[in-house]
Amino acid sequence: MKKLLTAVLSLTVLLSATSAVVIQPSVEAATKKKESTYQEKMAYYKKQIKKIKGQIETLRNKREYLETSSAAYRASLMKEDSYLEQLIYYNKLIVKLNK
Repeated sequence: MKKLLTAVLSLTVLLSATSAVVIQPSVEAATKKKESTYQEKMAYYKKQIKKIKGQIETLRNKREYLETSSAAYRASLMKEDSYLEQLIYYNKLIVKLNK
């Protein structure tokens, strides 16, 4: 009985150590940070700029039908201001990337 218990315990320790060794490389690979290339960054920035420009255009089109002094009109202007700030941010990132 004692030999059986010792065998089971040693087998358990062996299996847990083996699984830890097998899992370790995959964890290390997942934790390594991938450095983005110039092309990937530029593509992302341009995609974001295109998306923001579309959102601005949509706001402007909807705003044509709003009364100038209404709260919805002011909210639309504030939202456009926010989008323009994002646009400036991504353009600055592009300038920084091209230095």
